[in-house]
Amino acid sequence: SERKLLAQVVQDWRKKVIGGDRQIAVTIRNATLGELKGFVALLPGVTGYKSATRREFTAGVAVYEITCKNDGNSMAEELDGKAVGTKKIGVVSVTPGSVEIRLE
Repeated sequence: SERKLLAQVVQDWRKKVIGGDRQIAVTIRNATLGELKGFVALLPGVTGYKSATRREFTAGVAVYEITCKNDGNSMAEELDGKAVGTKKIGVVSVTPGSVEIRLE
């Protein structure tokens, strides 16, 4: 019936909004390819982490699309200060959908 279909649509929408995965754009500056591998190795330790896809890497700047249950703010809190090789992660900018990191 129409009512059942509407209920199903609302339930699916709620799952996406409340419990759904988020796409977070993460920009990493001052990185080498080896350091990026180290960064990606840290991600499974982040709460709600699902996957990471590198979109580009040019002149020391990488952009990743990270799928995670939490938002960018939570991810930034967990990653800030962690070691990647001989450098540390410094979060320089955060929104719910994006994080900008500098390796120093």
